[in-house]
Amino acid sequence: MKLKKTILLLTVCILVAAGIGKNTVFADTVDDVRSVIDGIAMFKMSECGAGSLQEWADGAISDGAGTDTDAYAYALYKLGLADVSSYCESLERYLDENTVRSASTRLKYALCLCMKDPGHEYIAGTVDDSIGRLGIMSFVYGLHLANNGVVGTAYTPEQIALEILAMQHPDGGWSVMGQFGDVDVTAMVLQAFAGLGSGSGASKNTAIEAASQRAVRFLSEKQNEDGGYSGFGNENAESTAQVLIALSSLGIDAAKDARFVKNGHTVIDGIIQYRLPDGSFAHIDGGGSDPTATSQVFTAMASYICSPEGGSYYMVGKPRSSSPVDVARKAGSDDVTGEKEESEIAAGTSTLENIDDFDSTRAQECSENTAGTSTLENIDDFDSTRAQECSENTDETVDRDSKDDLSESDANGKDGSGTAGDQEYFASGTSVADNKENPGGEGSNIKHLLFLGILGIAIVASAVLFVFRKRNPKNFLFILIVAGIAATVVFFSDFATGTDYYRSETLEGEIAGEVTFTIRCDTIAGLGDSEFIPEDGCILKETTYAFAQDETVYDILVRAVKDNKLHMEKKKTGSGTHDYYICGIANIYEYDWGELSGWMYYVNGESPSVGCGQYHVKDGDRIEWLYTREIGRDLKGTMDMLTGEYK
Repeated sequence: MKLKKTILLLTVCILVAAGIGKNTVFADTVDDVRSVIDGIAMFKMSECGAGSLQEWADGAISDGAGTDTDAYAYALYKLGLADVSSYCESLERYLDENTVRSASTRLKYALCLCMKDPGHEYIAGTVDDSIGRLGIMSFVYGLHLANNGVVGTAYTPEQIALEILAMQHPDGGWSVMGQFGDVDVTAMVLQAFAGLGSGSGASKNTAIEAASQRAVRFLSEKQNEDGGYSGFGNENAESTAQVLIALSSLGIDAAKDARFVKNGHTVIDGIIQYRLPDGSFAHIDGGGSDPTATSQVFTAMASYICSPEGGSYYMVGKPRSSSPVDVARKAGSDDVTGEKEESEIAAGTSTLENIDDFDSTRAQECSENTAGTSTLENIDDFDSTRAQECSENTDETVDRDSKDDLSESDANGKDGSGTAGDQEYFASGTSVADNKENPGGEGSNIKHLLFLGILGIAIVASAVLFVFRKRNPKNFLFILIVAGIAATVVFFSDFATGTDYYRSETLEGEIAGEVTFTIRCDTIAGLGDSEFIPEDGCILKETTYAFAQDETVYDILVRAVKDNKLHMEKKKTGSGTHDYYICGIANIYEYDWGELSGWMYYVNGESPSVGCGQYHVKDGDRIEWLYTREIGRDLKGTMDMLTGEYK
């Protein structure tokens, strides 16, 4: 009898201990997730000098609508931590003033507008002209909208789901190109499938259930031993973040499900390893702060907090209500018991307790947001493929918009708007570059001439007033003010004649090595009568360039186009000095040859998973800028730098 009681007692103790352990692990995980959200929010707020989440939402996030803040707006909306009305109004203005050429990016913006008005006219028009127009990601975004009750006439929700289903590879995954599954794209498909059965979306039938299960197994098998994931050959934060969004949308707890715990490490562990001391995140281990990685991690952590509510993270619905802890804190009350806070943690809500107490004196000037997004984002900011040099910014990342994350990325995703970008380089004439880092810069002769012209016009205008007896001092004051404004604009802009701009630059710093560099458009050679397309497809033959320490592919490209007086157009994609997406080279642009066309760069025959401004060159590297009509699928093999032929 004693033995039975002893065994029973031990059993109860073991069960209780196990229960406590599970709850503790869950609470610790939620605390870790909240800590990441807090850290990123404080990092972003310090960038723009915001003292609260609402100030951040109304300021920098609103200003960056359509470029690089969409993921943050959506996450704050889902978490119920800020009113994003100002952001939605800014996005409407952005769409009114800009032409977004990327189909998946248009759909992403339509999804964002659902936060304000699911019946918005932009949404209805976008559904019919964008779904299926840019490969798999345009179907994924179309399904997100269908799940939210937005259905067009071109495709029924069931047809969208079946189109995606037909693209699944034998290994269980999906990809933008190739015959093997890609972690990012597979995760993004599952995010859309998770919302099936909601709104006016298709029902989740048996075939889709089976396909989803195969995809979940695919993601489980692709997980690395440290809990993270790899994309395009590199283990990175964005790919891991996309998986967390998918699992959270499917109701799978990435912190506890045995299928996603490798060597004791969870998916969340796999993300946190990229965290930097300032709260932001790096793209790869050892890298610096990366805007795309940071925004996608923010999205992923928000999706985990929202997961107890069920359904895809991209089911817009209603924002979460602020938790009791938040309300008490905002009201200035200190009467918040540990018991109440513990209940909030158990419910999976995020309080972000540290943020409203953020010391605004630490805030720094907000880095300027530039309009212009990158593209070929078939994968958009739900980011993740970066199969194109899609460093881009927010429209569509081959969405590659990368693999977007309403995040901005779009392969690790980026985006593409069709607006004119920073058209800095011209083969002739005058170049006007918006150089905020060197106001008044080295002036060049044209700037001096402009100052003299402004002065001359002011003198002539004053003389005319004097002759016609319009001698009221207010008239002369007006001329002085206008002249002052014009002079200020000239001073803070970097003007240069074509001759000055294309003057070869002196390499700064000690030479670290040499690279070979070429620009080609073989995929379109002989296909049109454009004067800009060489018959042999060679825009710039193999050339050797010396480089200094820490120079990037972008630096080499700039030097090459200047030396050879080639046109180049770029778009700003983030806050980094070299966060650019290359829209056009030699007057050949993205989208000129279809929705999937654009420029990609290769190093030693491989397409890197980071933007050209983030890839640091090494001695002996072979750099190729190649024009693609099908986001890389038509670039078979690599070019022989000696013969100029592909092998």
